[in-house]
Amino acid sequence: RDDVNFMRHTMAYREVAADGSESIRLDYKPVVQTRYQPMERKY
Repeated sequence: RDDVNFMRHTMAYREVAADGSESIRLDYKPVVQTRYQPMERKY
């Protein structure tokens, strides 16, 4: 569980090198909070 970095989008990029080999690069993008603030679930 990662309470500090939990609000982010995971971005996956397919990269093709000059020799034709392929790889996947993972990167992250912060989530923009607009209307609703995150809060603890209460059932």
